[in-house]
Amino acid sequence: FYESDSNGRVLLGMKDAISVIVNAERTQVQKRLLLLNLKELYAIFKKSNPKVSVGFSTFAKLRPKHYILAGASGSHSVCVCSIH
Repeated sequence: FYESDSNGRVLLGMKDAISVIVNAERTQVQKRLLLLNLKELYAIFKKSNPKVSVGFSTFAKLRPKHYILAGASGSHSVCVCSIH
């Protein structure tokens, strides 16, 4: 669900990459900026997946590390409006 392009944008800077361990192997992954806050994302998730029983706290814990929230340190240089 988090991987959808409608929920976030890729940050294109060289320093906007994070090292993530996948299958016991370290890889570089580009950071993505979430366009909505977690409560709004959770509401959309529940609407699109009504049979999945996941609470908000678990939904927040399952957020991948390379997805950052708007307003986080370093994300102030990116416009998050839907026009641009």
